[in-house]
Amino acid sequence: MEISVVIIGRNSEHLLRKNYLERPYPELSFAKEIIYVDSDSTDNTQKIVNKLGWKYIGLSSKGRLSAAAGRHIGTIEAKGKYILYMDSDMVLNLLNNQTVEQLIAKHIKENTIGISGLTLDVFENGKERMRLKRNKDGDKTDTFGGFVLLNRKKVLEVGNWNPNVIANEENELYSRIIKNKGKVVLSKEMLNKHHTDNPKLSIQLLNLYLPLSPKAKRFYGAPGMGLKSSVKHGSVFQYLYYFNSETILSFIFFVLSILTLLSSLSVWFKVLTIVLLLSFLIYWTLRKRSIFFLLLCPAYFLQLIIGFFKYEEKKVIYKTIN
Repeated sequence: MEISVVIIGRNSEHLLRKNYLERPYPELSFAKEIIYVDSDSTDNTQKIVNKLGWKYIGLSSKGRLSAAAGRHIGTIEAKGKYILYMDSDMVLNLLNNQTVEQLIAKHIKENTIGISGLTLDVFENGKERMRLKRNKDGDKTDTFGGFVLLNRKKVLEVGNWNPNVIANEENELYSRIIKNKGKVVLSKEMLNKHHTDNPKLSIQLLNLYLPLSPKAKRFYGAPGMGLKSSVKHGSVFQYLYYFNSETILSFIFFVLSILTLLSSLSVWFKVLTIVLLLSFLIYWTLRKRSIFFLLLCPAYFLQLIIGFFKYEEKKVIYKTIN
């Protein structure tokens, strides 16, 4: 079984050196090839990739630079039947002595085209945090991130990753997969250790409503870019229903409650409306397992609108070194 690994990143010299160059990495021994797609790095990433013997593809800043652009080109250039997508700050960790081939045999059946795994965030201070998943092992996953194994042919059939969706591109791709009657399942035996920083909650909230840093400004409106892409691909229903319904409904309930309070309706009707709103928000907060959801909804809805008009088509320019 031929499996390619596509790793994306930018200025990842330190991570690649620590996670791959300075230690053996038998966890990727199954790979027919390892492709590193670099987003115009200014450090020694290319030299490290060359030392590792991986295939290096460099994206040019004259074209579109995004995570989706890297995966888009990686998918085109890959030779394997399946592709394991990873970011440069991720390290694969298979549990229970499983192999990738065994997981494919176990989970890829009928209309299942891929496998999503678990993510263990490893922070710079040494602390760790497992990202919670509501789905059971083998069930269709609600969402997947940058750590996912997909059937290459099926990805190309639905139009490949859209380089112009600069964040949350996984949901946009998944909406097209669902429209095409496909699904991705969760395996709790496939995990990645995600080496990342731990930004303050206050900074995250600020960026949701008022992005100040260049990176935050660039990513602002990403949900709306996904919406525009889904309109283009005819998967807008799947995109809104599966990935944005709670946000839209929460916003509608919020607006209705404000209008009700300002109206001349009876006090009891106003109270009933507020109770319904609070019940809905509590339900989704418990389902999401995060109070953060209450603060996310208004900002996310706003970004759906802004990003829709911010969406811009741009060509991906790249070169293959080896």
